[in-house]
Amino acid sequence: MQPDENKKKAKIISDVDHFLSTIDIQKFVFLETPEVISSVLRPHWARRVDGKAQVVQAQGDVLEVVPLGTSKGNGVKILLESLCASPDEVMALGDGENDKEMLQLAGLGVALCNGCEVTKVVADVIGASNDESGVAQAIYKYL
Repeated sequence: MQPDENKKKAKIISDVDHFLSTIDIQKFVFLETPEVISSVLRPHWARRVDGKAQVVQAQGDVLEVVPLGTSKGNGVKILLESLCASPDEVMALGDGENDKEMLQLAGLGVALCNGCEVTKVVADVIGASNDESGVAQAIYKYL
């Protein structure tokens, strides 16, 4: 088998409604300014996938359409089960709306100060920004 045989190729879709009715959504990612995401893309895609998927915004200019119930928190739960570990043994760091459930689950949830309000509200502590090496600072301070 050639290495490229397993790679999926992009294709142009002329009828999005038909396409959405024939697939299970895994993930769509849109890159755009925060203003366009909040005023155009998010409302549009929330209506289009209502009941089939959920729409979440990563920090800033990234909008994700993912299957219902998909979250980083659920991913961390799966990891904890496989490691026989408890949430109290985990520190999670995040800055986007898509980090909310993970920060809530972790024994210590650290939101970066330049993150979105949704993330900062659920965090246990607010760390430095991405520009100030906030992740590294939190690791050194709390671990």
